[in-house]
Amino acid sequence: MPGKRRFEAQLAALDALRDAPKEARLDPLRNALANKNNFIAAKAADLVREFNLQELIPDLLKSFGRFFENAEKSDPQCWAKNALSRALAPRASL
Repeated sequence: MPGKRRFEAQLAALDALRDAPKEARLDPLRNALANKNNFIAAKAADLVREFNLQELIPDLLKSFGRFFENAEKSDPQCWAKNALSRALAPRASL
């Protein structure tokens, strides 16, 4: 069960970034975007989008490309690819 606990700890650490200052968010999000787990990368991409962290666009692009390599195994539910594409899409101002 250590794998499940580690996964849950990673998700909790990402959730805790909501209370962190911007500078403290960058490295953990960069690391999570590089994570091989598609769900962790998707969660990180959603947070990058929520926080509007433009400086992480290169990391989003790198992660996006990586999940297209052997896509049926690396991201079978397309969680990462969908979240990454949302984070990379320009937002229309209202």
